[in-house]
Amino acid sequence: MKSVVLLSGGIDSATCLWIARSRGPVTALTVDYGQHAAEMERKISVSLCAMSNTSHRHIDVKGISELSSSAITGSGDASVAVNAIVPGRNALLVSVAASFAAKVGADTVWIGCNKTDADNFPDCTEDFLSKLNEAVWAGYKIKLMYPLALLSKKQVVAKAKELWVPLGTTSSCYYGTACGDCSACKIRKEAMED
Repeated sequence: MKSVVLLSGGIDSATCLWIARSRGPVTALTVDYGQHAAEMERKISVSLCAMSNTSHRHIDVKGISELSSSAITGSGDASVAVNAIVPGRNALLVSVAASFAAKVGADTVWIGCNKTDADNFPDCTEDFLSKLNEAVWAGYKIKLMYPLALLSKKQVVAKAKELWVPLGTTSSCYYGTACGDCSACKIRKEAMED
């Protein structure tokens, strides 16, 4: 099985990378869609790929930020999760990854959505991901893998520790600064403390 893993440098995508690596060759794909944390995500992803001996690619699709007024691509308060929604983000990311997977001959695309995120982000729900999987399969004969979709963030952290994912290297901050105030930093802190 050859895989493409969407890698943002956060706990979820890093855990997906470690799971996918155990199943065959992987290329990690980091996507800049105009998010404030883009540069930090790229740097952390490159570091995680070096640690895991994984190939890495970076793709720029910043235009999506023009379609949204999200706090993570524009202005606003990202301490409230609903303000961080970028409509269409996961559909776009998976479409980009599926196109890249078709180019490199991969048969799976991995995305690190979890149940805690699904409480606020409709494109992280298992229902959305299963329908997106159907579309990706119909268009590319590539399977979308979302192994964390039924796990809470706390359960993802436990899984990451079990796999020896270097969690200290990861970051989830929407601002790319490890601010501690955005909703992603707060959820990460709570999950890591437990």
